[in-house]
Amino acid sequence: MTASAESSTSRSPSSSAADTAAIDASCRWPVLALFMGAAFWLVVSSAFGLIASLKFHEPDFLADSAALSYGRAYAVWADALVYGFCVPSALAFTLWIIARLGRVPLKLAILATAGGKLWHLGIFFGLIGILRGGTTGYEWFELPRYATLILLGSFLLIAICAFMTHANRTERALQPAHWFALASLFWFPWILSTAILLLQCFPVRGAAQAAIAWWYSGNLLTVWLALAGLAGTFYLLPKLVQRPLQSSYTALFTFWTLILFGTWTGIQGGVAVPAGRQRSQARVAGWLPASWVRPRPAVALRSPLAFLDRFRTVARHRFRDRAVDARCRAAHGIVVFTDRCGRPHPGCHDRLFRTNRRGRAAPRRARRRRIPTQRCRVHRVRRRRGSGRQPGPARAVG
Repeated sequence: MTASAESSTSRSPSSSAADTAAIDASCRWPVLALFMGAAFWLVVSSAFGLIASLKFHEPDFLADSAALSYGRAYAVWADALVYGFCVPSALAFTLWIIARLGRVPLKLAILATAGGKLWHLGIFFGLIGILRGGTTGYEWFELPRYATLILLGSFLLIAICAFMTHANRTERALQPAHWFALASLFWFPWILSTAILLLQCFPVRGAAQAAIAWWYSGNLLTVWLALAGLAGTFYLLPKLVQRPLQSSYTALFTFWTLILFGTWTGIQGGVAVPAGRQRSQARVAGWLPASWVRPRPAVALRSPLAFLDRFRTVARHRFRDRAVDARCRAAHGIVVFTDRCGRPHPGCHDRLFRTNRRGRAAPRRARRRRIPTQRCRVHRVRRRRGSGRQPGPARAVG
């Protein structure tokens, strides 16, 4: 019994090394296909970034070439950097992490290799389309529709390979790196398909396009890249320091904080967006029902005073008498008429006597009947027709 135990313990390091070598061999071609293309697009991105920077110092530099103008060079730099370098590198690392943590060779490695080649082909077609003037005009989403469809299909091929590998894993325990890696595989197809449908296939109207484009870029740069980066961080840190993570609950808190709050970082605070942009953003993001978010101007969320002003406007339509009363009292604290005042101050007269309780303009006959019998809530003085009283002098308070 002891001899068999000793032999099993003696064989365990060699067997684990053989398993690691088999896993690395299964990931070789997909990872090389993704990493080699990523290195190439990094060089291309650096070249076009240099051209775009030189345009600021030398406006006449390559001025005769429309394909190398600043707008197209900047778009090629941004898309080659994000879609050509960052995304393939993250995908290659994710495939390797899932295979290593599951202690199983990569499943459908040919499918992942084909997906990597197809991804770089889509990047090539997309950048050529941008240089020819086929850009969409949305920052971080300038690729034409045919290129984005290729990218979506190739990403799904790689994601299927990763999910099949995860489903056939021999190590059933999930690590924090698993959470971030699998979430990144779900997140990118969701945001990319939403942007393709609402911006390219069935474009929405007006400024909602800008809101969706900001939402997509925020999710891509803030959420998806963070998920992929944290997956690699939580995998490499325990190996580099040679000790397990101190607390998995901290990693869980980081995961849910990024998922729940990172998706709302796309739209900036000072942009001019129409009234329906909160509802559009909530529908696209999918976290809140549309009935929870009422259309409000963008300025209503930027300043406390603007928010209070908007709340007062809504309250005036729903609770008209109370809102007008509060407004009259606010003006009453600044300028107060004497007791001989036969009418309320300007503003209160129009809101009390010329509108009905629903805030709509009352009929002319109704106005004539209501005006003599209405009472100002501040001054408590009944206005009488033909009384001949004149308003007394106003005295300032405080």
